[in-house]
Amino acid sequence: MGKPSEKDIASVLHASKAGIVVDLEVSPGSRKAGLSSINPWRKTLCISVKAPPRKGEANKEVMELISEMFGVPTNNVSILAGATSSTKRVEIDGITVEQAKKALVAAFGTGDA
Repeated sequence: MGKPSEKDIASVLHASKAGIVVDLEVSPGSRKAGLSSINPWRKTLCISVKAPPRKGEANKEVMELISEMFGVPTNNVSILAGATSSTKRVEIDGITVEQAKKALVAAFGTGDA
């Protein structure tokens, strides 16, 4: 899959009172951890983590990966829904939609932010 458009990137970011909310599709037990793509139909950010989906290991890695990707402390990232599912809703405090968009544009290497 090619690089997502800035419109696709913007479609996965939703403002909240404290920051933003992002819907994720998580692939646990992957060989390589990181951002893989955007699902434009579901408007979700697709990421892979190395940790297996047991005892919260994958969730912990998801939170660390999101924290690193958006440049916020790990305790600013919380799973709102989907703790036991591969589809998750995550809130990231202390970041705006514009800042998050720039972080994703940089992560995907798409155009200029």
